[in-house]
Amino acid sequence: MIAVFTALYPEAEPLLLELRRRGIQMKRLPSGSLTAWRSKDDRYMLAVTGSGEIAAAIATAQLLTQFPADFAVNFGTAAGSDPAASCFRICKITEETTGRDFYPGMVWAAPFAERALVTVPHPAAAPAGTVSPSLPCLTDMEGAGFFQAAARFLSTDKIVLLKAVSDAGETAALTPDRLRAICAAVAAGVTDCLTGLSEAVDAYRAEEETIEEPALMAKAEADLNGSEAMRLRLHRILCWQALSGEDLRKLVRKLYEDGSLPAGSKKKGKEVLEQLERDIL
Repeated sequence: MIAVFTALYPEAEPLLLELRRRGIQMKRLPSGSLTAWRSKDDRYMLAVTGSGEIAAAIATAQLLTQFPADFAVNFGTAAGSDPAASCFRICKITEETTGRDFYPGMVWAAPFAERALVTVPHPAAAPAGTVSPSLPCLTDMEGAGFFQAAARFLSTDKIVLLKAVSDAGETAALTPDRLRAICAAVAAGVTDCLTGLSEAVDAYRAEEETIEEPALMAKAEADLNGSEAMRLRLHRILCWQALSGEDLRKLVRKLYEDGSLPAGSKKKGKEVLEQLERDIL
């Protein structure tokens, strides 16, 4: 499933309409604290998180816990110096309040140019100190929170951020109609990207069925001694290794020989997982 998260309803509505225009039946999830829709075939989910890092992180974690996804996508508007309604894929996120940087995996093709993103606690234009001629910068209020929450469930190559430029920091001009119009202008291209991700998932699952070592993978996943989200992350890493033509037995044997597995605690399992992601992805 491709799980898409937007901050505001005017950002989600154009995607919802575009999905329905393409014959994808989107049904509203039972009423609760979040506004969300899920497709009848379970390929797509679209959710409105509310604005700000905390709201984005809470909603992302809540829905990915309830509905495991193959990809998590954050779509919405951002301030920047590019022309309005330009859409970009984010390759680097900086959290202004902490100075920490995060890097979505750039494995999957997307028909958008790249930009860096700074997540700020209040509406703002792109901060001059982070803009470079080679990689201009956008600003938003949710990206870093979304990324950190999604990374608890998915490897970074399965986390995608797409941002449409709405303004250059003139917050007074950001009416719901303005946001809706900006997102409507890029909805077709963004939906094409979502469709491409869904097709990649189908191809991946077809190839996954050809892997000859399911018992070996299951043992390694059990010995990680982690949560279900951690087990799924390890499963994806092992599948990636096998499908890339590498020797899966050799990788798993090394994990046992160097004492990485079995992990004696959830904390140790998390360390093993993070090291594998650094080494392989």
